[in-house]
Amino acid sequence: MKDEKFAEAAEALRQLDEMQIKIGEVEGKPCSDSELARRFLPFSATTLSRMRAGMYSGDVARVTRQIRFAVDEIEMRLDRLRRAAEADKSFVRTRLAKAAIAAITKARDGKGRSVVIILAPTGAGKTEIGRHLQSRGAIYVEGRQSWMASYKAFCADVCASAGRPIRTTKYSERDAENEMLAALRARDGILYIDEANTLGRSTANAIKLIANQTGYTVALAAIPEMWDAFILGAENEVRQVVNRCQPILRHDRLSEADITPFLVRTSL
Repeated sequence: MKDEKFAEAAEALRQLDEMQIKIGEVEGKPCSDSELARRFLPFSATTLSRMRAGMYSGDVARVTRQIRFAVDEIEMRLDRLRRAAEADKSFVRTRLAKAAIAAITKARDGKGRSVVIILAPTGAGKTEIGRHLQSRGAIYVEGRQSWMASYKAFCADVCASAGRPIRTTKYSERDAENEMLAALRARDGILYIDEANTLGRSTANAIKLIANQTGYTVALAAIPEMWDAFILGAENEVRQVVNRCQPILRHDRLSEADITPFLVRTSL
């Protein structure tokens, strides 16, 4: 380091470099600085480059703390990244998968309609789509029963999946909401919510909040019948979400064309 104030950052940067190499090994391709920053850091690749060169003119101590935090979070997420990479290798591009990815891509490129709703029965590949997107940097979170009654639980689960878990044991609903928005405002991306039929009235409002206040595209994957039942209990809240939505993808039954790729794969 060129200056004493960067001396403390050297070890944190070394550990981050190690994590960057491990990410590449897990995913089978090098992880560039820009990708590392986009997926795991709350600052840009330019800031990372200047820190490494000992030329960053901002708050070095603060960025050093952020690097240490990122190293810890990456280390915790390596197993999940490994599982996602394995899932990506066996990913089958069914008609539903192609339609979902196309809709998500359109939502990311467009303005005002940043929500994608994917409705399909169990076994149609909704989870596989989410894991595939996760292997490419998306945040994947699986719906939980607690969301129906707890807005705070939803926010906390999104924070954890984003790699920024809430550290305190006691926090209010507003604290959880602010932590979730802070985690998602750090960068733009895709938030894929599997089993989204577990949303409640308040958590449906959270989707609207994320769409309005962050750069994230939100994909909601659910079973059609369960989604329909959810709508009946939260019609006004769901309408607010649908107003921000791409055309809903509804895939009510599995056809032979959908099943065949999986049969071919398992017979090899």
